[in-house]
Amino acid sequence: MTFTVDVKEWAAQAGLDLIEAKRAAALQVFSSVIMATPVGNASQWKNPKSAPPGYVGGRLRGNWQASLDTPETGMLDTTDKNGSLTIQAVDAVVSGATGDSPIFLTNNLPYAHRIEYGGHSKQAPNGMVRVNILAWNRAVEEAAR
Repeated sequence: MTFTVDVKEWAAQAGLDLIEAKRAAALQVFSSVIMATPVGNASQWKNPKSAPPGYVGGRLRGNWQASLDTPETGMLDTTDKNGSLTIQAVDAVVSGATGDSPIFLTNNLPYAHRIEYGGHSKQAPNGMVRVNILAWNRAVEEAAR
């Protein structure tokens, strides 16, 4: 099954129209990715004294950006330790999604790829995106049965 077919079946079982289901699914997955994103804690680093003066964790979490039709290409100068501001911003974009246009979640910080694939985080050793996509796919497949 393709993801689109799974979402259509999930929407039918949940009693949602396809656009509502698309928005709900995107917000659920995106929120999970945001909350799975590690927040830097210099005391857990290999060299805790390498943190810049005034370092505050949460920049990676605060840099998730949702967009419609095309992915974002810039970076934000935002920190969001608890993720609530980032989820609110993502929700504002996702709520405008219509039809078959794609919804993107992007993080363009240079170290985002290393955290996702390089095992550079004790908090997210298996990444943030991959684990949540797998969980979502399983949930949709089960709901579509």
